[in-house]
Amino acid sequence: QGSDEIRKTLNRRAAEILSDGGDAAYREFEKFIGEYDEAVYRCWYMTTVPPNNRVSEYRLTKEIGKGAFGKVYLAEDQHGNRFAVKVLHEEVRRTPEMLQSFRRGVRSMQILSRREVTGMVPYREASEIPAFAVMDYVEGPDLTNAVKAHQVTSWGQKLRISADLAKIIRGAHMLPERVLHRDIRPSNIMLKDFYVRPDEWEVVVLDFDLSWHKDASEKSV
Repeated sequence: QGSDEIRKTLNRRAAEILSDGGDAAYREFEKFIGEYDEAVYRCWYMTTVPPNNRVSEYRLTKEIGKGAFGKVYLAEDQHGNRFAVKVLHEEVRRTPEMLQSFRRGVRSMQILSRREVTGMVPYREASEIPAFAVMDYVEGPDLTNAVKAHQVTSWGQKLRISADLAKIIRGAHMLPERVLHRDIRPSNIMLKDFYVRPDEWEVVVLDFDLSWHKDASEKSV
C-alpha cells in the first residue's frame, strides 16, 4: 500500500479507539501505535513532489512555515481551493504532553468554527496518524513581518489591530466553552488580505497548540 492508503487504514482504527476519549482510550491508542510503529512512522513521510504529495483529500504544494510543534504546508483540494495543513513533527508522537496539546488545540478550533467566532481561521479536519490539522489558508503577513517591513506604522493601524484582537479573544472567552488561546504574540496574528484589500483587511488569530477550553479531557501544559 502507498503512504496515503496506510494513513487512511490506521486512522480509521485510531478514530474507533479514541471515540470515547479519556485516559483508558489514550493508553489503548499508545499500545496500538506501538504495535504498528513502522507503519505509523511511514505515515509521517510528507513531500511536495507529485505524485507522492497527497495527504487525505489534499495535495501539498509548498512548505510555508516551521516551528517547534511542526511544519505548515500550502495545499489544494481537487477544486483548486487553498488550505493550510499543519503537520506535527514525527518525534512529537512520542511525547504524550505535546500530542495532548495538539488534540486540545484541534478541539478548540472545532468549537470556534462551530460557533462561527469572527477572526478565527475556519477549521476543516484533523488526523491522528500523522497528527495534522487542516485550516483555511490566510493570505497576508503576520504581525511580526508586517512591523519589520514598516507596513504597520500609523496609530490608526495600531489601534485597529489592538481593538480587533481584543474583540476576537473576548469573543472566544465568552463562549460557553470558554476557549483560551494562551499564546497571543505577533507571529500568531495574521493580517488577512493586507496586500490585496488594503482598506478591508482583517485581523485573524492562528495557532491553538497551547489553548484550553472548558471540560478539556487532556491535561494542561
